[in-house]
Amino acid sequence: MFAPRESRNRQAPSAWPWTLGMLVLPVVALVSFGPARQRLIHPDAAITAVAVVIGHDHLQMPDSVTAGIVEFEVTNNDSVAHGLAVRAAGTEKPIATLDEPVQPGGSAKQQVTLDAGSYEVYCPDAGTALTHGLTVVAKQTPSGLDR
Repeated sequence: MFAPRESRNRQAPSAWPWTLGMLVLPVVALVSFGPARQRLIHPDAAITAVAVVIGHDHLQMPDSVTAGIVEFEVTNNDSVAHGLAVRAAGTEKPIATLDEPVQPGGSAKQQVTLDAGSYEVYCPDAGTALTHGLTVVAKQTPSGLDR
């Protein structure tokens, strides 16, 4: 006559964990992956574009940039493929490299966040001595204080 006690007190499972997961997962994926990550973390951050031209025996680019997100826009005018890497001056380990060498006549872009200091931009390919010094200067805030 009476239903067993277990089924009388049993409630339907809640949908909130599933709903929360469906809302949080896309946000985590957007913040964690891809080149847009820095823009999501710092949406008001300006990106400084730096043109880099690689030739047979030279690396042509500006000598200084402002600290922050720097986008190297690399053009290869040589007849062989070249890579591009950035390292702090006096170190051997690169802090950023292109995913693949830039083919002759090709171009590529690489973003990296640089703090104030001295850096070397170079071609990491064996047998080349293409290196260019880069000075990164601190951002100036409206009050004149370094940021």
